[in-house]
Amino acid sequence: MIYEAFAPVDAVNYHSGQSLQSTGNMKIPGILFSSMSLLDIIFNFFLIYPTTRRTVLGFTFTTPGFGLGVIGAALGTCLAWSVSAVIMLIAAAFFNDTLKIRRSTTILVERSTAITTTKLAVPLALKECITSGALVMTTKIVAPLGNAAIAANSFATTAESFCYMPAYGMNVAASTAVGQCVGARRIDLAKQFSRTIITMSMILMVILGVIMFFICPFVFAFLTPDLTVRVLATSALRHELFSEPFYGAAIVSEGALRGAGDTVAPGIMSLISLWAVRVPLSFLLVGRFGLDGIWIAMGIELTFRGIIFMTRVRKARWEAL
Repeated sequence: MIYEAFAPVDAVNYHSGQSLQSTGNMKIPGILFSSMSLLDIIFNFFLIYPTTRRTVLGFTFTTPGFGLGVIGAALGTCLAWSVSAVIMLIAAAFFNDTLKIRRSTTILVERSTAITTTKLAVPLALKECITSGALVMTTKIVAPLGNAAIAANSFATTAESFCYMPAYGMNVAASTAVGQCVGARRIDLAKQFSRTIITMSMILMVILGVIMFFICPFVFAFLTPDLTVRVLATSALRHELFSEPFYGAAIVSEGALRGAGDTVAPGIMSLISLWAVRVPLSFLLVGRFGLDGIWIAMGIELTFRGIIFMTRVRKARWEAL
């Protein structure tokens, strides 16, 4: 309930950042999105735990706290959103040459603009719903395996994010570069940018995937003291890491396609990939391989998704969009 109450704040934060990035300003959103994570940790610390006497390096001191528990965790995250949203909105509305509101600015949405925006936004919104639904279904498949498997699945997902999060940064770069090139009618340059960034993402994902393959036992040892959970998470994640380069390609390809205004086809491809490949394979493999089967299915689906998205980028005629 707390999260949903702050959903408009999250939307302002996200879309203000995206607007700044679309103008080529990557620095301010990057700093604020990163600072938001740090603020989240700080706010969570003070809101979750009660006032406590602590001893560090022989020094005893009192740390204030509100002792709100899970509610404090939600409030801490939402306060971090709020701080970032205010600064991001001010930067976009008053300091960005392209976006800033001037005295002569008239807030008027033309019919053609509203139609174009709807055509771009609705497929993306549906795609996010499709993805969320598939993740919920995957959790339902994992749940009967027991608490250890549920925890291992969660920790493996967290560890995997260290590999693919850089690709989401490249996704934004691809969307910005391709969008500006298409707007300037430089389709050849847009294609070059997309191919270059996709290749960079795949190389980076190979490197990060190899590193994570070897260090994931230590990552899970840091995250949980439960040996059973650590063993399950390590095995599951290692089955999926081979697909990371293709996952990176899919993430960046989606950004490039979005920059070109191509949002319907990626939404359909995500629907097919998740619901015709990952979910059925998870049902088929979980009985024999347990949690490993679900992550094997995920690896196969991510590889398939990367291939079809790269094919779309290569064959799409963006000048016709």
